[in-house]
Amino acid sequence: ISPLKKLFDEIIQSIDNEGNVLDNASPDLRKIRREIIKKEEEIRHRLKSILKKYSKAGYTREDLVTIKDGRGVIPIKEESASSVRGIVHHRSSTGATLFVEPVEIIEMNNSLEELRLIEYREIRRILRRLTERIRVNIPRIAVNCEILAEVDLYFALGQFSKKIDGIEPIISDERVIEII
Repeated sequence: ISPLKKLFDEIIQSIDNEGNVLDNASPDLRKIRREIIKKEEEIRHRLKSILKKYSKAGYTREDLVTIKDGRGVIPIKEESASSVRGIVHHRSSTGATLFVEPVEIIEMNNSLEELRLIEYREIRRILRRLTERIRVNIPRIAVNCEILAEVDLYFALGQFSKKIDGIEPIISDERVIEII
C-alpha cells in the first residue's frame, strides 16, 4: 500500500469530517474568515443600535436582529414601514412584520457579501488544488483500493468463518479431498 502521507495530511488539514473547508486550509482563507466575523459583528452592533432607536419610536414588533437572504435586517411593523428607510427583504407569514435592511447598513452588508464571495473563490481554489493533487495520485489510489478490498474480503471471510464455527481445512500433498 502506498501511504500517500503528504496527500492525506493535506486533506485532513483542509477538510473536516463533514466535508467543510477548514480555516487552516490556507492563510488567505483564515484571514478572510476573520474579516467576515469582524464585519458580521460590526453589522450586528450597528443593527442593535438602529433597532433600539426604532423600538423607542414604536416601529418594531420585537427587539431582534435577524438575517434574511444573508443580509442583516430588523423586524418593523407593517404600518410603520414608511417611517423606516431601507430595503424590505421579507414579510412575515401574517404580513404584520416586514424585515427591513436599514439604509444605514446597506453598504456594510454589501461589504460582507463581497467578503463572502472572496471566501467562496478561495474555497474553490483550495478544492481545485486538492483535486489536482488527488488526480495525479489516481493510479496509486486505485492500487490501494484494490489491495484494501482484498484485505477486507479476507477479514470478512474470517468473520464469517467464526460466525458459523467454520473449521480450517487441512491441505494434503496427495491431492485427496476427504468429506466427512
